[in-house]
Amino acid sequence: MAFCARAEPLGGRVSSRAFLALAALLAVVALAPLGELAFIPGIVAELPRMDFIEYWGAAKLLVSHQNPYDASIMATLQAAAGRTEPVVMMWNPPWALAFVLPLAALPLEAAHALWLIVQLGALGLACARLWRRFCGAPELRPLAVAMPIAFLPVFSAMLVGQVAPLLLLGVALFLDCSDENRDVSAGLALALIAVKPHALLLLGLAVGVQALRERRWRLIVSSAVALAVLAGLASIFDPHVLAQYADVMLHHGPAQYRPPTLGYLLRLAVAPHVFAVQFVPVALGLAWLARQLWVHGARWSWRAQLSPLILVSLLTSPYGAWPFDLVLLLVPTLEIASGLARGTDTRGRVLALGFLALNAFAAVRAALGADYLEFVWLTPAITALYAIGRSQLQGPPTVKPAAA
Repeated sequence: MAFCARAEPLGGRVSSRAFLALAALLAVVALAPLGELAFIPGIVAELPRMDFIEYWGAAKLLVSHQNPYDASIMATLQAAAGRTEPVVMMWNPPWALAFVLPLAALPLEAAHALWLIVQLGALGLACARLWRRFCGAPELRPLAVAMPIAFLPVFSAMLVGQVAPLLLLGVALFLDCSDENRDVSAGLALALIAVKPHALLLLGLAVGVQALRERRWRLIVSSAVALAVLAGLASIFDPHVLAQYADVMLHHGPAQYRPPTLGYLLRLAVAPHVFAVQFVPVALGLAWLARQLWVHGARWSWRAQLSPLILVSLLTSPYGAWPFDLVLLLVPTLEIASGLARGTDTRGRVLALGFLALNAFAAVRAALGADYLEFVWLTPAITALYAIGRSQLQGPPTVKPAAA
């Protein structure tokens, strides 16, 4: 048995009524873009033809033994399904295809409905597990599960049908299993995180280094086996899928997109036509990671390091980090929220209002049709609030053995 040794509270206990009021206000502000949907005829019917169609289309092509990374074939399939905008591609690696494979058995609208149910379930389970691991008050767990739906990145992921909630679930399950020394399960959870490896590059590297340092061979083997099995499943339908993915990333990669990353801003300022410039922040992230591993490696705590790893991974991501990918920011947000729920002094209220203001501003900009690139400020802003909150809470809660 174990109990949460919580960080020093900021003040007195916060009431469930206060948190409920905050949740209601957050929902009203952040879900404001829903009002826009009511005034755009047919937009609900068009939802499956947004980003979700790339997953459904890749699954359809795979089961028909075609190349799921072929843009011309994908464009034909998406046009036949009613998409009128340019083709959207599934840039995820071959092992991710196994997760979308069941979608091929359903028509587009039915597959999209199933996808939304799975994503909502993944989101709720992930938030519940994270709240528990960060020692949040048990009586407030329902709010911790319900409130994130009002977070603008979550709304964005659900709206376009993106895969980010599955990544969040993988992170939550990894933390759960690592805390309990269930290395095989932790390794399996990494397969979910690997659906978008570029989004959490530093986290993946940290896992590898620490697993080797701590001789956690079962974690390494289970993760490798999981990825091999998933990629093998895709290869059953398309034996050349690994080579096809390598080819598309080398010769037709995402260089043409305008991601809201610091690397892309640097590219615009220095060499607009050189995609490699976007990887410069990755070098800074690697230097930061090396320092973290050097300073904290001997007494590594995934609970203490998880949020910083996610934040710096997103800050230094070479591409991606789209608003819907920022669902991962729920990890540091829930860590700080679990501490704020234990106190009601002025500092805690100001910090909570800061999170609320950021989310409200992002929601308003989204409702006004802001370009994705305009959201480049969101991760740095959440990082700043996290740093302030972490310093006030004197570090994350820890788990200690219960007395006999």
